[in-house]
Formats: sequence, structure tokens, C-alpha cells
Amino acid sequence: MRPVKNKTFWFLAGAFVIAVAGLVTYRRAIASSTSSANANATATVVASISISKTQDLLFGQAAPSDIALTVPATSGTARASFSITGQASTAYTITVPAGSINMITGGGATADQQIAVSAFTSSPSGTGTLSGAGTDTLYVGATRAAIRATQTTGSYSGSFTVTVNY
Repeated sequence: MRPVKNKTFWFLAGAFVIAVAGLVTYRRAIASSTSSANANATATVVASISISKTQDLLFGQAAPSDIALTVPATSGTARASFSITGQASTAYTITVPAGSINMITGGGATADQQIAVSAFTSSPSGTGTLSGAGTDTLYVGATRAAIRATQTTGSYSGSFTVTVNY
């Protein structure tokens, strides 16, 4: 092969090499324009919240045809009480039954063997806050329906659930 002596060829070849090198350098300059940042992942594990019954809801004695009876959550010795423990100084929510439950005697198969309990309330109402020691006392009240004239005599009981959570 013969050497090329044409100056135009060498000029164009040099310009081509310079252009390609410039593009490569330009692309690298763009590609190297990046930035990074770090973040931490964190979590806090808190003490579990727990609830335990310390007293049942007490409606006492009733006679046939007695009117409805409300036990308030805010005062008295007949209200149900619960001990709450968990993370100190932390707010919690309270859920009491939204509907009614039945206290029954015998098999509870007839209306005369059932007494409805409804309108549950709590004190504190809706939310509470644990003390600096991580404790609180929760009270629950409700309304017992009127006693039917034909109500079966006997001891009546029924259960309800109170839920607390953070």
C-alpha cells in the first residue's frame, strides 16, 4: 500500500479523530455529572399494650317489669374496670362494642331468657394516655334493657370485648 500524500485527506482524518475524541470526552463529562446521598433506616420498638379485667360490669338485682338501668362509665362501683399497661406516656385508642350483647340465663333460647345490654361507653372515652409508669385504668359502662314482665328468674351473664391499641 502506498502512503497517502494528499494534505486534504490528512486534514480531514485529523479533524475526524479530534471530533470523535471530543464527543467521547463530552459524553464522559455528561455521564460523570452525578450526585449521591445516604439515608438511615430507623425503627423504635415500643412495649406491647395489654388490657386485663379487674371488675365486671354489675347491673345488680332486678324484678320483672323494672325499667332500663344505665351504669355510667364515669363514676360508681358497678362499672367495669380494666388495667392497661404499655409504653410510658403513650396515647392509645379504646374500642367498646358498638351494638348490643345479650346476657342470658338457662339456654337463652327465648326472649324471656335474654336481657340486652347496649350503649357501651368508656372513661376515658375514645382515647387514653398511659402514665409515665406505663399504666392506666379504663372504666366501661352500658345500659341494661328493661326487664320483661315474663322474664325468667335466674342469674344472667354475657361477655363483651374491650380493645385497646396504639
